[in-house]
Amino acid sequence: MRAGFVVILAGPSCLDYPGRVLFRLGRRAVFSAVTFFALLGFVSVPLGEKTGWAHVQAIAATPAASQAIADFKDGVGLWQHRLVGWFTARLQSQGETEAEPAHSAPAGSSEYSVPSILHGTVKPGPMPIARPPLLPQH
Repeated sequence: MRAGFVVILAGPSCLDYPGRVLFRLGRRAVFSAVTFFALLGFVSVPLGEKTGWAHVQAIAATPAASQAIADFKDGVGLWQHRLVGWFTARLQSQGETEAEPAHSAPAGSSEYSVPSILHGTVKPGPMPIARPPLLPQH
């Protein structure tokens, strides 16, 4: 009887394919049930006068949290532009041999260029929204 207990604890390695699939399915079902009840408790069980969710909402409504969220969005936007600029420069440089470098921009272009974004010399403030190019109408 002790050997059977070891086989059960050993898990999927000693089971055939259907056994491994059912073992994995059962493990995911247990994990899902535990997660569901944890979230249910977070939303419905009071911690003092408020539930956990009500505490999170109250914290998120403070001016400091609003400023942190705005700063986070600005940071994500800057990194998005850096990443898009990097990919654009890489794609443009693949098609160029000895032509103009990919990081140079024509005169009078936007203040947001690939080098200024990559080197962090862009002034803080609202970033322009990148829009996809328009497809030609046939």
